[in-house]
Parts: sequence; structure tokens; C-alpha cells
Amino acid sequence: MKKLFSAVLIFSLFNTGAFAQYTPNTWVLENTTGVPGRYFGASFTIGNIIYFGTGTTGPATPYSADFWGFNTVTNMPITGLTAFPGAARTDAVGFSINGIGYMGLGDNASGYLSDMYQYNPVTDHWSPAASLPTSPSTGLAATSSFSINGKGYVCLGAVNATTIASNDLYEYSPTTNTWAAKAPFIGAARAEAISFVIDNIAYVGTGYSTMTISDFYSYNPASNTWAAIAPLPGGGRNAGAGFSVCGYGYAGLSGATHTDFYQYDPTTNVWTAMDSYPGSGYAGTISASVNTIGDTAFGFVGFGNSFPNILYKYYPPGQCIPIATSPITGANTVCVSLTTTLSDATSGGTWSSSNTSVATVVTATGIVTGVALGTAAISYTVSGGSATFIVNVNCPAPNGVTNISNSTGFIAVYPNPAFSELTITSSDKITSIAVCNLLGQTLITHQYNKEQIYIDVADLPTGIYLLKVNGSEVRKFVKQ
Repeated sequence: MKKLFSAVLIFSLFNTGAFAQYTPNTWVLENTTGVPGRYFGASFTIGNIIYFGTGTTGPATPYSADFWGFNTVTNMPITGLTAFPGAARTDAVGFSINGIGYMGLGDNASGYLSDMYQYNPVTDHWSPAASLPTSPSTGLAATSSFSINGKGYVCLGAVNATTIASNDLYEYSPTTNTWAAKAPFIGAARAEAISFVIDNIAYVGTGYSTMTISDFYSYNPASNTWAAIAPLPGGGRNAGAGFSVCGYGYAGLSGATHTDFYQYDPTTNVWTAMDSYPGSGYAGTISASVNTIGDTAFGFVGFGNSFPNILYKYYPPGQCIPIATSPITGANTVCVSLTTTLSDATSGGTWSSSNTSVATVVTATGIVTGVALGTAAISYTVSGGSATFIVNVNCPAPNGVTNISNSTGFIAVYPNPAFSELTITSSDKITSIAVCNLLGQTLITHQYNKEQIYIDVADLPTGIYLLKVNGSEVRKFVKQ
């Protein structure tokens, strides 16, 4: 099979005291002892860990399924992880959403692949995810990827082993485990493009079409629109590297002819030359992003097309302290139908759940409701950073707790029987509550605009009552 395409592995991270030890705009070699070299691998980051695998690990191993980690706090490799469960491959893609990693696509001797898998770092367990609905081929290789606002995106890529490339863009929703086609890339169809994200805007460019190219474009998922931006300096290139740190994008590299590296300012639409990459194997590395709470920002580039097992840390110009979250606090277990409230000392962020079939979370308040037994990653995101907290729904609904599952969301009502106060928690806004007796007489009514409310029922006589939520959902509760 003729190989026209490759890919680059890069990481952007934050680490304590980085600028106290090293000079900005420099590269520092990290420890990767015991990790086999590779190129055309795939990667994603969760918390402070870079996860990577698959790819070509040597002339005798053109396709692999091994899987590794790198701890950016201890600067040590992580071994013994469960191997990627799909067929061995190269030119795969990876991204992460709310504490869960996703990896798949690529090619091997059997052809181009469309399967995807999700990885839970808490359990070190892989499970199938929805396959990419590619057209006209049955798979894609050497694609680009990014994550924005709880969705994953895959775009461009090779659709066969000769010259045909794609300009498609697909959006993945972990909530529904489905892919949706979005606005196609407006530049020439290509593979091996560079991508990074700044303030919820994706930037994608360079790559190989009928030749190497240098143009760059921005994508706004809120409006589903693409726009051209300034091309990357230094000429056309493919299989380059890119990441973002504190409001700036960084991109460059590509084979032995390109070790140059640039910083992109989205406010001025200008690229500025940075310190060149010092390593060998400048194409076929891996890309990802990592945030370490409240620390200095930096990036990683490593591995590559001559099979080195090297990893370099890059310190960008100036001391960049991002607006980042504090650690999430609160209980890490909850029963089905009950709630627990998480908190973060940094204000202005939003909450999300990696698995709403297990646990939901109110976007504005951090109130988590157990839905079914299992594990969910709860994330709190602000501009420039995010934190993730694993919640285990580890016990069934207690006796007397009533669930209401409906088309608009999930509601929990407890305790039942109630003595003095009744709690109602919803994944959607509660706008009205009415308490009626069995004769249909309304005894209590209130208007609200929140997800969790408390009703004083201390003065109600002992008996059975009907609770009407938002004018339609009716359940019984007992007052004792």
C-alpha cells in the first residue's frame, strides 16, 4: 500500500514552576525510558496524563495497538495500560471529552478504518463507540481532530492509499453516541493537517492535497462556519505539529526539511517565529492538550518518523498563567435518584457530565444526580482550563425515593415518606410545583426557576399527597 500521509504528536500542558527552572521559548528533553519509538500514532490527554498508542513502531511493525501514558507532573512514562482493542493500525486519531478518551480510524493492511473506541482512565477499560459515518470510503486515515464544549470533531483525512483526500467535518456527541456531519472544510481537501483550539474556535491548516500546502482556516462550532486566516509561514508542509497555550496557537515542523516553529495570535492574525524544534524525526509525532490546575503553560512534541522515543517540553514566551479551575471538591459517590453537590473555588465556569445515563449535573450549580449504577466524569470548565472529578453511582435508589424520567430530563423526589421538607431535583429548570390532596384540592403552589427546590410540608396532616412538577408530571408522596 502506497503511503502518502503521516501525522504529528503534540501536547499543550500546564506545570508548576516551569519558568522558575527553564528559559521561555526553549525546548527541554523529557524522560521516555521504556517507551518504544513510533510515528503516525494517535493521542489524547486527560487531566495531567498524555495517552498515546497505535502507529508504526519500527520497520518490522508497520501497524500496532499498544497503548501508553506520560505523567506530566512526575515526568515519567506510564506502562501496563490496557492495549487499544481495535485492530493494529497506523494514522489513527484521538481526542478527549470530559475525562474520557476516544481513539480510532486509521489504516492497516486490510484498508481504511472507521471504528472508534472510548477509554476510561479510572478503570483502564476500553469500550466501543459509534463508528464514523464516512463517505465515499469505508474509513479515514491521517485526519485532524479537536474537542470543543463537550463535543469531539474529526475532519479531513485520506480516503484511499493514493491521492484522494476528504474535506468532511464530523461532530461526535458522547451523550447520544452519534456522529453528525457539519459544514465541510472550505479549503482544498487534504490529509495530515495541523489543528489546535483557542477560546472555543478551532484552527486547522497545512497538510497534503496534491502537494504540501500552508493555508490555514478557523472553525466556529457555534455558527458552524469556516473562515480563512493567515497561512503558516515557512512554506507548505504536512504531518506538522500544533497546540495552543494561553490564547496563542503554536504550529510547525514536518519532516527533516521543517524544524521551524511559530506562534499564532488570533487577535492580530499574525504568526511569529519561535525557537526551532531540536529533536529528530520531525513528522509523524502525536498531538494533544493538557491543563494542570493553576500552573504555568507549556507544550510537548515527541516521537516521529525515524522511530525516536524522545519527548520534548516547550516553554512559550513569557510567563503565562491561564485562568484555570481549582480542584473540584465534594462527595465522589452517590446513590441512584439522590444528589450530591460539587463545587469549585473558581467562579464563572460550567459543569458537564461524560455519561448522563449514569449521572447528570446541573450546568450552573454542580448538583449531580445519580441515574444508574456506574461511573461518570464530571468536569468544570472555565476559560483557559478545566478540572475533572470522577463520581461513582454505587448504590441503588433508597426505599421511598421516587424517580421521574420524562422527555425533558430527570427528576428526583425525596425523602418519601417526608416529615418536614421535600426535596425535588431536576436536570431541567423547575418552573412550578403544586401539592394536592387525594380530593384534588391544591394545598401548596410555588413558582421557581431553578433545578433544585425544597418544599416545607411540616404543616401538612399525615397522609398521601400528589406532587405536580411543571404542570404535568405527577407523583405520590407520603407525609408522616
